[in-house]
Amino acid sequence: CCDALELQPHQVVGVNWLLLLERVGANGVLADDMGLGKTVQTIAYLQVARSRTARKSRDVVVVPASTLGNWQREFKRFAPGCAVTVYHGSQAERRQLRTDGDVLRADVVLTTYTWWERDACADDRSWFASRGPWTHLVLDEGHNLKNPDAQRSKRLRALKAESRTILSGTPIMNRPLDLLSLLLFLMPKLFASCGLRKLLAPFCLRRVKADVLASLPTKTAEVVSVPLSATQRGVYLQVAGRGAALKKGLGDAAAKHLFTELRKAANHPLLLRLDNAKCERLRELLPKLKKEGHKVLLFSQWVRLLDLLGLLCDDLDLNWSRLDGSTPITERQQLVADFNDPAGDLDVFLLSTRAGGLGINLTGADTVIIHDVDFNPEIDRQAEDRAHRIGQTKPVTVYRLVAEDTVDRDIIDLANRKRAV
Repeated sequence: CCDALELQPHQVVGVNWLLLLERVGANGVLADDMGLGKTVQTIAYLQVARSRTARKSRDVVVVPASTLGNWQREFKRFAPGCAVTVYHGSQAERRQLRTDGDVLRADVVLTTYTWWERDACADDRSWFASRGPWTHLVLDEGHNLKNPDAQRSKRLRALKAESRTILSGTPIMNRPLDLLSLLLFLMPKLFASCGLRKLLAPFCLRRVKADVLASLPTKTAEVVSVPLSATQRGVYLQVAGRGAALKKGLGDAAAKHLFTELRKAANHPLLLRLDNAKCERLRELLPKLKKEGHKVLLFSQWVRLLDLLGLLCDDLDLNWSRLDGSTPITERQQLVADFNDPAGDLDVFLLSTRAGGLGINLTGADTVIIHDVDFNPEIDRQAEDRAHRIGQTKPVTVYRLVAEDTVDRDIIDLANRKRAV
């Protein structure tokens, strides 16, 4: 099966490791770097495991909404004989699916965290539980379980399955204990104590691209320091001054709000209802990149800022598309395919960092621009590696836009410290 899927050597190792864990009754985290093919390794693993048992294998794969289309396509490509049912839709449609014979006979039920949670919180929450125990439970981008006390984590831990696997290129998002939280889901009895952290190694397989993909083109990153315009500096100082005046009386919530307002002022005054330095730098950079034949992924955390960036692209006569949290699941994969099409005419893909930074393949781009950096460096690295992954044939350049003498610099410094953990 692995040979038929034309797996790369490191992927064969990954599949065999997952099969070994299952054979000894353990669960694990496949924590390979972004772009090393965790999806195809998982599909191969499920296929081989299914071929080794005479009884019916019933698997559940839970994924972020942004990756659902990619998982569907990869199952069709690498496991065409596998009966896969996508569980999503309105409440009435999901109720119909639960009585549909194809769903009940499916080898794999593919769903999203959103649709799974909606049923888990509803009166008919017993469906996934009543169909259990499942053979395999796979959680894509499983680092979302970093909080063991969150309702999502508790409900997923309660779902019975013979084998559990977490996929995450960033198992540690903020603190080393994030990884322990994932292992509590995988083997709660074994990892109930933080004192057992020394036992992690056998249950977490992680390879980075530099170790196993010598042929992958390089990725270089550059911090682009941008001085604020006079208008923007005035707005920023006004917000900062208001905070200084109130500093002694600020609680945690008010302090966070002030910090957010400062970030907005550093990125675009219009985000505070008010000329923008970063947009002016993009006005110079984007036409230059197009002229040189580069295709660009442009990430921002704010949907309203994506609106402004779309207007900027129109003004620069650039062809662009957009994906954010409001983009229907049914449209996302086509947007990705259109952008990756070598014969296409798209120059820029605007993406929200959270919705567009996970689990999708955008190797049609060789340039990534992070408009507003995240406190968590792994969030930005996830976004960067939409382009820097298996299938990329060109060197990738990442630009991080940082407003001079603002909280942007504090965020960069904090991210660097986290990256060193």
